[in-house]
Amino acid sequence: MLKLIGIGLDHLNEVKKQAIVNELCECTQIFLDTYTNFISKETIKNLEQLGIKTAQREFVESEEILIRAQTENVALLVSGDPLFATTHHSLIIAAHNKKIRWKVIHNISVHTAALSISGLQCYRFGRTTTLTQDFLLSPFEFIKKNIENNLHSLVLADPSVNLNHIINNYIRASEELKLPREVIILSNLGTEKQFVRYSNIENFLPVKKELRPFCFIVPAKLHFMEKEFINSIHAQ
Repeated sequence: MLKLIGIGLDHLNEVKKQAIVNELCECTQIFLDTYTNFISKETIKNLEQLGIKTAQREFVESEEILIRAQTENVALLVSGDPLFATTHHSLIIAAHNKKIRWKVIHNISVHTAALSISGLQCYRFGRTTTLTQDFLLSPFEFIKKNIENNLHSLVLADPSVNLNHIINNYIRASEELKLPREVIILSNLGTEKQFVRYSNIENFLPVKKELRPFCFIVPAKLHFMEKEFINSIHAQ
């Protein structure tokens, strides 16, 4: 059996919760997906001390985990909530086609936490986009399209890319596409180090090391209740 287990945003504490412990006790092999999301080196080290093995991209996308799941209970721990990554969709489809039993344990993700703590109305969000190393206009054009439709944008950052580079790319694109500079930066959501701030994106340069991982929200025109919330709670 293959189990995809979401470990939320506060990874180490989530793994120790009884519901997840019960699921893991049934497994003979436990892997931590370090490919589809950012997990700190400290957390990885602590989880490895619990006997959990790290799984890089090559392993997660290979047949190896499915081969093991044919004869054993195998768990893949996933940051946030499983199935937000297409990699996990592929795993489930492959398991189904091979008649391997599978199970998904859900948890909180950045997609839900960011929207709720931002104070913005969740039904006013458009397409989510991800910024990577390369400067391509297409992700920023999604943001522009959302703005034109009066929809907020959740912007994710590739965990392998320097965050200063991400912000500088956004500033460059904002000049070309006339995008708003006022954004909500969110970091370490769901943990004691949680950081949420509404300000001009230039004010976050240089990015402090402790702000990783992060995402940000580009607001569209604000409803008066949204404006009151972010100015009262998140404004710098």
